[in-house]
Amino acid sequence: MTTRKLSLLFVLIAALALQACAPAADVAGLVATGIAGTQQASGLLTEAAQANQPAPTNTPEAAAPSPEPTAEATQVVSAPPAASGSGAVVTVSRDTNCRSGPGSQYTWRGVFRAGQQTEVLKTYSGGHYAVVVDPSGEGECWLWLGYASPTSFEGYNLPEATRPPLPVVIQPGPTATPIYTWVGEWSVRVVDLGSGMIRNGQISFHRSGEVITGTVVLAPDNITYELAGSMMPGHIKVAGDFEQATNRGGWAATMNRSLVQFSGNINGVFALCGWRSGSQMPNECYAP
Repeated sequence: MTTRKLSLLFVLIAALALQACAPAADVAGLVATGIAGTQQASGLLTEAAQANQPAPTNTPEAAAPSPEPTAEATQVVSAPPAASGSGAVVTVSRDTNCRSGPGSQYTWRGVFRAGQQTEVLKTYSGGHYAVVVDPSGEGECWLWLGYASPTSFEGYNLPEATRPPLPVVIQPGPTATPIYTWVGEWSVRVVDLGSGMIRNGQISFHRSGEVITGTVVLAPDNITYELAGSMMPGHIKVAGDFEQATNRGGWAATMNRSLVQFSGNINGVFALCGWRSGSQMPNECYAP
């Protein structure tokens, strides 16, 4: 039997005993008192039972992780690149060429702009030059120090530069001199510059020493010109006199570099041009 049941039984027995001893008028009061005591005892037993239960345990929540301290942004200032060698640098006050050697006969490598700085790699006692890092930042070149500051690099323990050999310059071979040959057959055209009248024909030039002669027969009308002229130095041009019926005057012709066409004039009022067989008439028929 449990402790709670024993307590209730004890209370009931006590109430009955009191009832037997008490007058009838007090029975109801005693019963009520007993019931109240029983309820109070039951409440006390309940409280005691609850007190004997293990205390509830609250599971603590996981603590929120403390935020990591945030480092304040710091401004990074890039320092100018230090010279990779001795620390010797030079600045030019005007745009200055840099070459593969000490002189304008060497190959051009680049140009330093006014105010631009570069590292000095070697000194040169044979002239007003120093070997520096070239403008591209790679390789080296020779800088004239006429617009440079400083111009002396004593104390930097720089090596002495050796003058490179001059670059090999390939001279172009002589250009073959064109041979202007007038002798032979030519188709010709004569254009009256006043009226625009055009006549075509043939001529066969002959040569005797430096003199060129030929007969031109033009159609229509079979107009005939007798030409005689002297070749100028180089034989590119011929100039002389003509006869046409009772007309006299001068003529001239210059051979084109194609060597198969010529352009000229008769008396300055007719355009005269010619072309070899298999070629075509020149674009410009008149030449002074």
